Amino acid sequence: MAPDLGDALVPLNWADAQIAVFRERLGAWQRTRPYELVMERNPNAPEIQFLAAYQKKPIDPLLVGDTRAIINSIGAALDILWMLILRRHDVEPGRDSSFPVKRSVADFEAAADVLKRKYGCTDEELAAVKRSKAYKGGDDFLYPLHQLDSQPWHYRLLLTKPTVDAGLIGRTEGAFLYPTPLTGQHKSILAGIPSRARFRPTYSNVALASEVFLDEPAFLKPDMPAALVLDRASRTVRAIVEKFP
Repeated sequence: MAPDLGDALVPLNWADAQIAVFRERLGAWQRTRPYELVMERNPNAPEIQFLAAYQKKPIDPLLVGDTRAIINSIGAALDILWMLILRRHDVEPGRDSSFPVKRSVADFEAAADVLKRKYGCTDEELAAVKRSKAYKGGDDFLYPLHQLDSQPWHYRLLLTKPTVDAGLIGRTEGAFLYPTPLTGQHKSILAGIPSRARFRPTYSNVALASEVFLDEPAFLKPDMPAALVLDRASRTVRAIVEKFP
């Protein structure tokens, strides 16, 4: 990477270290068994009961603080990169100078073009900025993460979701998994169990686990837990910095 851009990696190095702390803290919260498992009557089909999980312990508030700090630090790396690019061309960035993350590709490219038109940046530098695709529908992480970073602090940031082991549930004849949406509700229906089974759920016989997700539509997918999103976002920005001419 270019030696004059090294400062842009400092907040990323901190973010990566904090992601490891986030994972440890999440594991500790999961080990507290934050959900209560109960069997509930199904009013529409009495022969099937619902296996439900109620969240009885709130998520560790430090996880929320960790997440906000990590998101802010990843975004700061891009802003520092932008500042260093301007300083290459003897321009002292203003207080509002920031890496362009825009709602549309047209707005993004217009903001990026300012580098060349106004500040005299090279074609290679401009091309490197445009390769980031930091706009809605471009890179999978940069725009959604920017949206989270822009939210007021009182907005909900993390959603929790309990999960059960399909194999263990399948050992009870007639049992089936119930699709649990990522809604962040304190109650989740996990499975349907035949009433005749007299099933008594425990953490062991359903292998109850839990995961946390970022409350951003682009990330609300079963394969995109918060820790993975943060890690991949950090890697994305690191690649932009390290490959910048």
